[in-house]
Amino acid sequence: MKILIYSVLLPISLLVLPHLISLMLPKTRRLSKTTIFDAPINRVYQTITDNQHWQYRSSLDNLQIISQEKTKK
Repeated sequence: MKILIYSVLLPISLLVLPHLISLMLPKTRRLSKTTIFDAPINRVYQTITDNQHWQYRSSLDNLQIISQEKTKK
């Protein structure tokens, strides 16, 4: 009888336990990366925000510019 109980409870617990753990994890993940550039901050900002020359970004295959409006906050 114990073998039968263990043979049923073990697989159920192996399925339920990971689900319970996943419910305790945060819904979103956050990643931050710090890089130090040996250049003036204005030059770095202009390079990063220049969407006309995006080819240096290896994570992009294509970039479509929808609007040319420049807004300052």
